[in-house]
Amino acid sequence: MKMKLGELEGCLSGVLSLQARLPSKTAYWLGRFAREGKKELETLQERRIAMAEENAEKDPDGKPITITREVNGQTTQSYKLADQAAFDREYTELLKTVLEIPFTPLPYDQFIGKNPSDFSVAEMFILEPFIIPIVEETATA
Repeated sequence: MKMKLGELEGCLSGVLSLQARLPSKTAYWLGRFAREGKKELETLQERRIAMAEENAEKDPDGKPITITREVNGQTTQSYKLADQAAFDREYTELLKTVLEIPFTPLPYDQFIGKNPSDFSVAEMFILEPFIIPIVEETATA
């Protein structure tokens, strides 16, 4: 299955939130997809940190300068970037990278179980990329 890196996190969180309500076999296959997707997100996070280190202002010893902030009672650290806009452009380009995670879409009936009303329209949109499209036959005159 092909998708952009920038779409992956939302896709994974949606799938994982629905996984417990899916039939076991379907949940298993989506779990395998999620495991591979998490690896990709870890690699993305590592690259984002490396980019920040590369683009950070440096102290006299050549080490990246960090900024400590408190947000909602949590202390966070980030690098003081020399050019935030350049970093943002580079990271945005990275998020456009198309990757392929092994997954073969499954038939619709493997998702809905016995009750199609178990999932809302919004939830079906989350699952849509994982379902083989239903092609309706049209009558020819």
